[in-house]
Amino acid sequence: MKTRALAIYTVRHTLRSKSMIAGLAVSLLYLAVIPLLSTAGGGGAMAGAGDRGIAGAQFLNFALGGLNLIGMFMAVFVSLGSVHDEIERGMMATLVTKPMRRSQVIIGRWAGYALLMTGYVLIVGLSLWLTVALDTGQPFWSYIPALGLACLNVVTMVTLTYAISVFMPATANAIFAFLIFGVTASLSLLNIAGAGDGIGMRIVGNLFRLSLPVGEVGDQMRRLLRFRPRTTPITPAYLIPRGWSFLYEIVYIGALLLLVVTVFGKRDLD
Repeated sequence: MKTRALAIYTVRHTLRSKSMIAGLAVSLLYLAVIPLLSTAGGGGAMAGAGDRGIAGAQFLNFALGGLNLIGMFMAVFVSLGSVHDEIERGMMATLVTKPMRRSQVIIGRWAGYALLMTGYVLIVGLSLWLTVALDTGQPFWSYIPALGLACLNVVTMVTLTYAISVFMPATANAIFAFLIFGVTASLSLLNIAGAGDGIGMRIVGNLFRLSLPVGEVGDQMRRLLRFRPRTTPITPAYLIPRGWSFLYEIVYIGALLLLVVTVFGKRDLD
């Protein structure tokens, strides 16, 4: 009960934050220009180009990829330095004397951030889906699991940033989170490294892929909506995302959350 109340408070408080307001403004701008960006990038669903089914899938692929990226960046900013800064301001010491167990505080705050960002991606993502489905007359059911993977990626970035905030203030937290994200974002290069002939390259490539699975899950997400003509060459095996990557990402989230609860449980709040 206390955990749920804290999660609801976190959602309400974060909705009024500058980072969330800025993110919503960027999202509205993105929704306004996405048809033009998609047409320029080769997706013509909204312009009536070619086969409307393939064009619709291409548009959704492009749009969901952008939403996935925007959502992950917003996830970093809304939870940036949250634990460290609240300890420094004495807010955490106040919460744990309510009385609330430290694990309840951590899980409640994390759940609030995760629910807020998941809801954001779902609302924007479903709006895009309904627009294209009504325009083309096709349901594009494969978009639903793809949207679910985008939500999973956003929760992963919330959890990663939240976990780092136990150890670092906001500025260092941002640098470290974006450094990890930048290193692991280029999945194709890491896949090539992981598929190399040398055992060392394979180990390095796979360690990078496992360090932050959002890149591989993002490729899996886009692959669900990728329609290619039969004459198009098959994607090389080393560029195909592994089917179990989303399951690994769920375990990854749980492990990070367990780490936060364990470390915070032993930390001096004075």
